[in-house]
Amino acid sequence: MEVNIEQLDLEKLSPKIEHLDKRSVVEVINKYYEGVSVTQLKEEYDINVSASQFVSVFPKKNN
Repeated sequence: MEVNIEQLDLEKLSPKIEHLDKRSVVEVINKYYEGVSVTQLKEEYDINVSASQFVSVFPKKNN
């Protein structure tokens, strides 16, 4: 599954990832679905959220 910028509602980002630019948000999501570990993504992108809540900070998909 590959996500692109046009598929996401990037206007209302979670405060946990609002420090990232739009391109980085898409990168995090795609790396997550490619199987990169949550621990590695949290460290690489400085995301301060528990592993169990990681996906919940992703922006919603556009309809």
